[in-house]
Amino acid sequence: MIPGWPDLKNAVRRKIARRTWIPILLSRSNDIGKYPHVGWRSSFEGVHSLVIHRSLSEKFGSYGWSNDYHHAPWASRQTYKPFDEYWESDESDSRLGFRLVSRQSLPDRDQVYHLHHDFIFALNLAYETGSWVRPCENYIEVAREIRDSQDRICGIEAKAEFLADYLSARNSILRISSFSSQQAVLRISDIPQEFQELEEEFEGGRLAIRRMDLDQTGDMAGAGVAVFRVARTDVDPEEDVPELGPETNENTSSESWSFTRGEAVAARLMADYWRDEIFEANNGSIRVRGDEVPSNVTFIVDASGQRMSADQLDNEDVGKWLWFKPDIIASLAERRGAELNWYSRFTGGISTPSDPAVHFGINSSGLVTVYANDVARLPEWERRLWGGYNVAPEGKVCAELLMSQVEVRPAETQSPEKWLPIVLDQVRDAWRQQFGTELFRKHDKYLEILSRCHRFRALNLDGLYALAKDVARISADLIDEKAVVAASKFPPKENLRSLKALQHAISELHDPDVVHQIFGPLFATYDLRLQDAHLPKSEIASRFKILDIDPNAPTIFGGEHLLYNVVTSFDAIRIILEQAP
Repeated sequence: MIPGWPDLKNAVRRKIARRTWIPILLSRSNDIGKYPHVGWRSSFEGVHSLVIHRSLSEKFGSYGWSNDYHHAPWASRQTYKPFDEYWESDESDSRLGFRLVSRQSLPDRDQVYHLHHDFIFALNLAYETGSWVRPCENYIEVAREIRDSQDRICGIEAKAEFLADYLSARNSILRISSFSSQQAVLRISDIPQEFQELEEEFEGGRLAIRRMDLDQTGDMAGAGVAVFRVARTDVDPEEDVPELGPETNENTSSESWSFTRGEAVAARLMADYWRDEIFEANNGSIRVRGDEVPSNVTFIVDASGQRMSADQLDNEDVGKWLWFKPDIIASLAERRGAELNWYSRFTGGISTPSDPAVHFGINSSGLVTVYANDVARLPEWERRLWGGYNVAPEGKVCAELLMSQVEVRPAETQSPEKWLPIVLDQVRDAWRQQFGTELFRKHDKYLEILSRCHRFRALNLDGLYALAKDVARISADLIDEKAVVAASKFPPKENLRSLKALQHAISELHDPDVVHQIFGPLFATYDLRLQDAHLPKSEIASRFKILDIDPNAPTIFGGEHLLYNVVTSFDAIRIILEQAP
């Protein structure tokens, strides 16, 4: 090993075509230190590629690093060739391939890299801050810009799985040509005497390593230099508008000399590596072409643990239901673009941006039950996600789900999640109608917090307390105490906060004892949000009792009861406000 010099033979073994992310076009350089001082290092990594139809792949035996021309259209009076296409020659009519990424050079800014629109449309991608994502596949990153050490864009790479899908749909390959270079200035004493320059075929490419001893200026030590100077003598610098005439022996002068550069003070090592590779697609095209690929996902379908594949269940004639941990809905609901809707008290639908909602029900054991075909028809990535939460049957299929899917008589119950925003808006309107002021302050993240107010947050006690906190954030915490106190006919003697102030105001409109009962669940929810303060167990038990939460039941039911009682309380407040004189 030479200090400050990389192990090149190990580095070049790592083939580009085997990477998870394939650079389509790359031009990245990096310098450390100042030339020609010892310790200076310079590296360059370059890649360019062409998409080539399989029927033309044999014509590219001589294509390599030096064949990537300027990325611009070529035009003559007879022919126009687009910037992204590669031809045998400028005059040829034979189109051999096209660039998946093109580089545009502009005079006033860094180079601009463009990903081919066909790739974007074929995989249905969207550009977001340096990346191209696929919204219909959980916004997975498919392609991304590459940046150098100065944070400048220097290329674009694509994820191998999606690149292979695209190429397979086109019945094409990706021909990759790469060039990498490493240079370093080292002490002569650090280079072993047995060091030898080389140029050899290695790992499917060509590796060249050279050494050049340097003088103090950074030029080749001991090299002979010849200089020849020719000048014009017929221009008068005093003239306002000088003009050169034809060159002759009489109006020119010349001189020449030579010298030898200084002795060696350092050594410069240089290594270059060229390689041509092929990235092939052999796994079909499930996204672009819609190939049928056998699913690797299986689901437990009965109490004995028997499993069936997703492909077997993707059949309307297979009338089975599946059981899942409730965590599956929480996991999906947190994903970008997901939508959770409620159809009845214990049924709802969860959907991702590109797929219809999966109709689910919550059974008496707190598990999610789903008709098997509704999960089996999903894309493979979603099947895998559902499969990770699949469990053996426990408890019956949700009764309300069967009413909808079998009896075709949907349940007429309502979920508190659906009514929470409705009731809060109704209370807001009723207060404004009664007092002419706003009861709730605005919150920039109101809708974001509201979207998290569902029973699937309560997968454990910590989740139940977090749900209570968010419910309080969009209700009690937003109450405008000043507006409430101003609306009271008999302002309280002490400074009341939020719920206390509202209870005082509502008590002036209705029986105080009844109002006290109505506000009980709201205070209990507010207290549970303070669990971080470590309430005594006896106080937690009393709050659970007010909210009708069974500590021995799955906490998902506790979340539903919490929401139900909060909605019921605010609805009672609405009725009092609307019926007040």
